[in-house]
Amino acid sequence: MKISVESGKCNNFDIKYPGYCHSAYLFGLESQISRSNIDGSIIPPGSLLSLIQKGLQYTEAELSIGEDGSERVVESLSLIDAVVPDVIEQRKNSLKQLQNSLPPSAAVACCGYATVTCG
Repeated sequence: MKISVESGKCNNFDIKYPGYCHSAYLFGLESQISRSNIDGSIIPPGSLLSLIQKGLQYTEAELSIGEDGSERVVESLSLIDAVVPDVIEQRKNSLKQLQNSLPPSAAVACCGYATVTCG
């Protein structure tokens, strides 16, 4: 599934962010949003924040699923970490190395499928 967000829609999201009336006014002037064909009245307040949160959740979901489909335990991402490709790739590599360095029974326990290993 591909999600596409046009710049005009992002501009409307920005303007609808609550609490920053003057900033929204100036942003509206600078972005020339009045020339867009998007009805800003249908965009609920807080839409930009909701969109950003969904993006973070999607990025965390990508990290938490291994290449073989197995589940991996990951720390939550900060907003900055989520948009820096090097950080994402570094986390993927470190999780992969950790999973490869553990014995199979410990790797299963580490990934959340079991908490007890019998030996």
